[in-house]
Amino acid sequence: MNVFRLSADLSHLVAIFILIFKIRSSKSCSGISARSQILFALVFSTRYADLFTVFVSPYNTAMKIIFLAATYYTVYLIFYEYRITYEKESDNLRFEFLFIPCALLSLYFTNELSVLEVLWTFRYYTESYFEPVATFCGILQTILYADFFYLYFTRVSKKNTSMEPTV
Repeated sequence: MNVFRLSADLSHLVAIFILIFKIRSSKSCSGISARSQILFALVFSTRYADLFTVFVSPYNTAMKIIFLAATYYTVYLIFYEYRITYEKESDNLRFEFLFIPCALLSLYFTNELSVLEVLWTFRYYTESYFEPVATFCGILQTILYADFFYLYFTRVSKKNTSMEPTV
């Protein structure tokens, strides 16, 4: 465990809980990409396929369960509880442009050609040595989270100021 992983995990948790809070409080999933949430669910499902076969630590196990549960809960909210507010026509994320290259790269960059190892490599991360792919993906993921936080908080502040009474 290192400070960077802890920071990343906590940032990710905050992002997930902000998203769930936004959906629940507005009673709407308008503007949220169900396809991206399905991809998150796929990423966590493949990365955490070893949940019941490899024990790393209580922290690691708890975070895996929380990430899986929160992501599947978000997908549930979009497709079941607030499906009427889901804007399918605006959700134009193309799965194949992300899924197919990642699947092919996971076969190439895996340490061992086994099902669990290939699934884990599909969203590759390791701490025991410097890995350029993992480092690049980690930086990219951090930029995407920062962008999410920036957009979320600037939209919230704009909504709050527009609701103030004018004199």
